[in-house]
Amino acid sequence: MINSTERIAWHNLGQQLYRRHQETENIPTTDLPDKPLLTIQDIVQSDLDPRIVGAYDFAKMVHAGHFRASNEPYMTHLEAVTNMIFSWYRTKDLTLADSDLIIAALQHDTVEDRGVELTEIKERFGEKVAEYVDGVTELRSEKEEKSDDEDDSKQARDRETIRKNVDRGYKAVEVYIIKLADRLHNMRTLNFVPKDKQIRKAEETQTFIEIAKALGMWEVKTELEDLAFSYTDPEEYKKIKAEIENDPRRNDIFVNNIKARVQSVLDSCKVQARIETRPNGIYALHEKQIAAAAAAKNSPDNFFNINDLVSFRVITDDVDSCRIFAGRINDLFGSAENAFGSEITTDPSRADEFIADPRPNGYEQMEDFNNWGVISLKRRGLKVPENFMPKIVFSSENEPIVLSKNSTGVDLAYKVDPIRAPFATQIVVNGVPQLLDTVIPNAAIVQVIIPNHSKVGNPNFDHNYIQPETAAMIEEQQFRKERDQKTLEGRLIMQPLLLQFGLLDLADVQNILPEDFLLLRKIKSANMDELYFKIGAGYIKPETILNQILNHSTLSTINLGTVSVSGNQGIDQSGIISSISYLISDAGGSIVSNYLDRPRLEDEQTYTLRYVFTGIGQQTKDLIREIIESEERFTECVVV
Repeated sequence: MINSTERIAWHNLGQQLYRRHQETENIPTTDLPDKPLLTIQDIVQSDLDPRIVGAYDFAKMVHAGHFRASNEPYMTHLEAVTNMIFSWYRTKDLTLADSDLIIAALQHDTVEDRGVELTEIKERFGEKVAEYVDGVTELRSEKEEKSDDEDDSKQARDRETIRKNVDRGYKAVEVYIIKLADRLHNMRTLNFVPKDKQIRKAEETQTFIEIAKALGMWEVKTELEDLAFSYTDPEEYKKIKAEIENDPRRNDIFVNNIKARVQSVLDSCKVQARIETRPNGIYALHEKQIAAAAAAKNSPDNFFNINDLVSFRVITDDVDSCRIFAGRINDLFGSAENAFGSEITTDPSRADEFIADPRPNGYEQMEDFNNWGVISLKRRGLKVPENFMPKIVFSSENEPIVLSKNSTGVDLAYKVDPIRAPFATQIVVNGVPQLLDTVIPNAAIVQVIIPNHSKVGNPNFDHNYIQPETAAMIEEQQFRKERDQKTLEGRLIMQPLLLQFGLLDLADVQNILPEDFLLLRKIKSANMDELYFKIGAGYIKPETILNQILNHSTLSTINLGTVSVSGNQGIDQSGIISSISYLISDAGGSIVSNYLDRPRLEDEQTYTLRYVFTGIGQQTKDLIREIIESEERFTECVVV
């Protein structure tokens, strides 16, 4: 990770270092994209494979007179899908190509769109091609055929296709590869579709994004995400795209500098490797920006602290070389001063180690996990690990949910609703209630049962039947729960001590006392919750806080009072804020501070409203309490 203060130095001064290194090491200035050395047009024009050429001619005959929304012959789509697969496989020699896959790509719409019988496909091209085409072909149920909305019907068929493939337990990932190529080309040409259908098409693409993610095909996933984003929220897409493209870290000078310095490390430890770069997707970076802003780690208006606008990957020839390089990389990006006099650091928490820590889908080497997933294995003729293909289940709304191979009901609950997952009581699998420790079968229709307004959670799930990522989420939630409990205990400890001042909360102390009284700074706390946590956990004695307050005699000279009310009717539904304000004002008081607690997660209508005031005696305070307690709108009232 490059520190924020480092970026300008890299941008302005780095070009000299890169050019000097390039002169001595002959490093290319840019990454050359993989280009297919073979296309379907090459095969047809040169008659390289009679079987493939025959499939091409048959598709051309069947789709004669069939046009796309762009008014191009439909055959252009079949050619594009086929060539896309060639490029994914980096096919250089036809003898190494999967001819069944290529033929199925050419025929993938003949059954659905042109009425060709699957038996004819089998007779002409063989059983495996027919299996692939059958897998890609959308199912048409009686209900769907009667639908007046063709797009809704096709969306349902797309999802039903995936259910069919998963339910049959397809081991041939070729079915998904054809379908992803088909969807990607359709998204690339979505601008020709009428405007009213573009958003719908983009939204249904989420299904295929999940499939690409499950297969480890990150290049496809990223492009599908960005294309869908450009249609579902075009204005935001343009804004984010411009911000990212203008960031100096996407500049060739910056990227080549990093590559040159990494290459110097490789040279110093005599490791043969190639360095790959991958600009991360616009949608993915937008999501990271939102998450970082919500965690107060980045501004919502820029990407300054988003550190992976570009990812760098070093691909070594063997495991030992990888370990040698990993051990030396901190010599460059460690605590030592770099050539420009600034400190560059790595973030160990962001490092991915796929050898010592294999992923659940069987990945160990970086290259297998890099960009293309299952395609990278197929390219080299390697067997796809049994646990590579995760299971895909479906919600009651028929939305796909991708899970790891041995996922249980607990994993499902944390996948679909991590906040309320601790309150889950059971799951329903294909209409049958099941315990949470049930391993979910492929293609099941599932539902998580979480009672409304449940107050009792069960975070102590047995880690023997949950996935590691779920266990990590549960552990984090437990830590948060313990923190929140200590924070609450700190509030309860301090409240009796504040009553002598007519107050209930330390936040009001900070608001009322003179500006030179900075309680949080004196106690070295970032916010009031952290201060209360330290009190509740015993890190700070309550007497220390009290002495800090007493050292400012201002509170003792002010006749303060507080009214705090809680309710569950909705803070704006019955003029609650104005009612309390008028009540204080009519009693001759002046409001000096106010606070509104945000609705609680388990009951979004619950609120707490607190006012601090001056100028009201105890007798009048008692009268205010009686008036508030007589109203059914309030479930709790405290007046001091």
